[in-house]
Amino acid sequence: MKKKILFFKNKSYSASEINLNSKKIIQCINLKRPLIFIFSENNVNFLFFYVSLIRSDAVFFILDQNIKQKNLDDLISKFSPNYVIIPRHNKISKKKIKPFKVIFGYKIYLTNTKPVKLNKDLKLLLSTSGTTGPSKFVMLSKQNIDINTKQICKYLKIDEKDKVILNLPLHYSYGLSIFNTHFSKHSEIHISNYSTLDKKFWNLTKKIRASCFYGVPQNFEFIKRINLKSLKLKKIKFMAVAGGKINTNTLKDLCDIAKKNSFNFFNMYGQTEASPRIGYSSFPNKKQNIKFLSSPVLGGKLFVKDKKGKILKEEESQGYLYYYGKNVMIGYAEKQKDLAKNRKNNYVINTNDIVKIKKNRNYEIIGRADKFVKINSQKINLNDIENFLKKYVDIVACVENNNRISIFIETKKANIEYLKKEISEYINLNQNMFIIKRLKKIPRTSNFKINYFKLKSL
Repeated sequence: MKKKILFFKNKSYSASEINLNSKKIIQCINLKRPLIFIFSENNVNFLFFYVSLIRSDAVFFILDQNIKQKNLDDLISKFSPNYVIIPRHNKISKKKIKPFKVIFGYKIYLTNTKPVKLNKDLKLLLSTSGTTGPSKFVMLSKQNIDINTKQICKYLKIDEKDKVILNLPLHYSYGLSIFNTHFSKHSEIHISNYSTLDKKFWNLTKKIRASCFYGVPQNFEFIKRINLKSLKLKKIKFMAVAGGKINTNTLKDLCDIAKKNSFNFFNMYGQTEASPRIGYSSFPNKKQNIKFLSSPVLGGKLFVKDKKGKILKEEESQGYLYYYGKNVMIGYAEKQKDLAKNRKNNYVINTNDIVKIKKNRNYEIIGRADKFVKINSQKINLNDIENFLKKYVDIVACVENNNRISIFIETKKANIEYLKKEISEYINLNQNMFIIKRLKKIPRTSNFKINYFKLKSL
């Protein structure tokens, strides 16, 4: 009996069954090197399409299934794709066009028969997170994806014995990389739409005896508060966090749990522009500090530059973090003409993160360059304010608006006047420069990051 590697609800599929289904799909795509939009879903049908398209000569965008009609229409206008592939149950409409094929729960629309001029290496386009403004698309090659898949498998030591629940969105580069790595090793992948807040997620974790657990910082904030003893963590080989900076106290608690239960914990760093992993630190590892970025992925290089482009090497120097690696994107696309652009970055990106060089080439991430603002001529790091306030509230976000700092908190208990006084003394700025607002829920993007762009509009 052939090993089953993909599980969804009560069905399971072997590698050969996945290959067979993916071949059926590509037979429906008649144009040579077409440009395709496809909506992602966390189910096997989407993954049949993904495997099919990644192996074909097609170039494709993966879009959030919750995209609004207006935004989709705008993207179609900008890029003129040959095909738009939409889940059958989705309410998005293609006026005056009928799908010419329905297969594996998806409707395939032919929207343009003209060939699109494309970079010869281009394969996949993923949206940037869009936390600070309208997103643009990252242009990735098949080489980018394959190299980063091997790099991640290497340091996480993923193999065919591993079992993982895939519940992160698949239009999100982190979620997609989990599929790519475990699928490449024929691990067991259990697709789920359960949140880590849902008891059913943990029941499934116990049932399948999951060996790998991935999450974003928000997931781990919750995990540290539940009874982890009941999860039989002896089956866990590693836990890994990515998708933003995790709270230092949470990180310490998770390392304590990892030590007690003899598994590894990985604090990963990456960007969609790097397909998406750039580096990591791990626990236990005496040569690394789990709080910092310690090791680049295999074949990658990390270095720091000042504003003038001079490379910095001395400990405690502070500057912009750069990364070199063959997993670096071709470039960005905002309209169809961009899709034909050649690579100009020489496999180097400025991550736009400001870091401090620590001992043994560790890098302490200070914050995003766009999180530094000037208020009354005083330079302030909004990340510092957020980290300071986490002593009082779990979830906080800061934005600059009209020379004042708006602070949003997700709690009912906090004393606003007291927080103003404390933050004023910490930053040495008059209390009138701060506006603190309570929200039931701080808005987030579809990949769970705080939506600072939306907060600015509030």
